[in-house]
Amino acid sequence: MILGHALYASELAFTWLWSLGEVGAAFLRFDELSPDPALDRIVEDIQRRGFYVDVPERPVLRGVDGDGIAPRTITGENPYVHIGKRRRPVHRVIAHLVPARAVRRARRLLVVHHCYGVPSPRAMAALFGLDDLAETDVAYSIMNHHQRSTYPLWPGTGMVSLSPACMLENLRAAITGARTLVRGLREARDYEHVSVLGYSIGGQLSLHIANTERVDRAILYCPVVSMERMSLELGLLPRLHPWITRLAQRRDPRYTAQVLRLADPLRHPLAIPQESIDVFAQRYDAMTPPHHLEAIRTKYPRVRWHEADGTHLVPIGRQRIRAIVAAHRP
Repeated sequence: MILGHALYASELAFTWLWSLGEVGAAFLRFDELSPDPALDRIVEDIQRRGFYVDVPERPVLRGVDGDGIAPRTITGENPYVHIGKRRRPVHRVIAHLVPARAVRRARRLLVVHHCYGVPSPRAMAALFGLDDLAETDVAYSIMNHHQRSTYPLWPGTGMVSLSPACMLENLRAAITGARTLVRGLREARDYEHVSVLGYSIGGQLSLHIANTERVDRAILYCPVVSMERMSLELGLLPRLHPWITRLAQRRDPRYTAQVLRLADPLRHPLAIPQESIDVFAQRYDAMTPPHHLEAIRTKYPRVRWHEADGTHLVPIGRQRIRAIVAAHRP
């Protein structure tokens, strides 16, 4: 497909520029370069307690009450307690809740987790047809690395760090906040059916939620399967990462990106049936290519798999995507 190859080439060129920007943003926090004194304590904590930390059974969320149809902001406390000192500004649970239009109180909830660099509810609604969902409240989660004062250049760079241990904690905190939001909304409004939808890095968070929370369905659109693999393969990082590694290992011989493997969602068992997961891949995706996503289908062969001839940033098959989301149940 000529168009597909052209789209892939243009997206690959974008990833080259983006990866350079990400490295530049990381070096703005040069003090986070290894050695990280918290590494051993973070790894020990994960080995002792598991990757997923405790979340209250009924998290307190502000802004949930009310039956009006006006969109409103949901806020709450993120129960994650940072182990290392190299942390971002205080991360809260923040979401933009859009109540269903045609009913006084919806019985279904869809929680959306954005892609890495575009935390826009309007963009997500347009791609997935979320304004047209029947009898469904839609909550757009504003993840830690998208919140104000957490990123130096553009939304998303708040997660990046030259310290794999610091980045691992950033991920762990983001996952804890996402779980708190889903659980808090379900308990507060007593929804009968809860789905999560994640785009790119949001897809990884949604898969972590499928591992831990009482949800009925997970939809993963071009999800990030492995943060370690992304840190080694995105754009120009195959050329840049060896140089960064040599620099880091001069300061700390133990430096390795392998610590990010602890955040891989496929390391942990699902809490929902495989058949309750939809995975959508774009064949010419240069950011989360289909061969990355194959790891999901290899481990969970009964997931519902969908493909189209687009890229990460250029969605092809939008009507099909919308139909999959609108189905509510597999």
